[in-house]
Amino acid sequence: MFIIPKTLEQFYVLLLYIIGIIELILMTIAVINIEVIEKVWTLNISMTILFALLILIFIRYLFIVIAKTAHETSKQYSHSQELVYNMFEETISEVSKNYTLIDEMLENEQYSNARKYLNNILDLKDEHTFITEIHNPALSYLLSVKFYDAYKRGVTVNCDITSKSQLASFNTKDLVAIVGNLLDNAIKASEHSENKQITFRWYTIDKEDVLIFENCYLKSEDVSISCWFELGYTTNKDKKRGNGLAIVKKLVEKHNGTIIGQAKDNHVQFTVTLKNP
Repeated sequence: MFIIPKTLEQFYVLLLYIIGIIELILMTIAVINIEVIEKVWTLNISMTILFALLILIFIRYLFIVIAKTAHETSKQYSHSQELVYNMFEETISEVSKNYTLIDEMLENEQYSNARKYLNNILDLKDEHTFITEIHNPALSYLLSVKFYDAYKRGVTVNCDITSKSQLASFNTKDLVAIVGNLLDNAIKASEHSENKQITFRWYTIDKEDVLIFENCYLKSEDVSISCWFELGYTTNKDKKRGNGLAIVKKLVEKHNGTIIGQAKDNHVQFTVTLKNP
């Protein structure tokens, strides 16, 4: 049964499949009977042309897949405004609930409990004060969204930002894509692990900015380091997406940076090094 391609990617895959079969048939004929190539010179030319077509179509296919994935990633952050709105809405609700609880404690003269409850709220506030110190509004907005997402998933965020430059001259869209993808991976992996916490560190050393993303993962998960930056690689059971790390690597190398991934003792760490333009 002939399958009609519904997308451009499927069309290129079908082309690769058809041309590959033809090329294989011609190569088989050539191997079985070498004299055919010597007598029928057009066969040799045809094989060369088909091989060149295979390479060109495959390269075009890769560009389409990467462009589509990059568009989906950008679309993901363009729709995150609704998440921030929900965050503010729930924050207002949480403040109202806290006020009601403290008011009841004071009415019942439970001053000690009220003091402890208020101190816990202030401690939680201090943990996220650093977000207001991020110079780049888009990055500050992104971190707010991601850390709120972590909070909703029950994941604790440990953050330490000491970078003075904060890559002020860096391409904002690329920086948001790099940080967003790596935080997404860390949060989702930690959500299902025994130790639900991630660490995000950002500091400057030798005129370079270093960003470190660390998280835990389930002991049962198969983490193949050699495949991390390949298109389509994912540890998700549903096998959806899986192009985030490939995009991150492409963006980091675009700016002459480096990204290194390590896995040890059920901990994954990605270290990104970037130069401030």
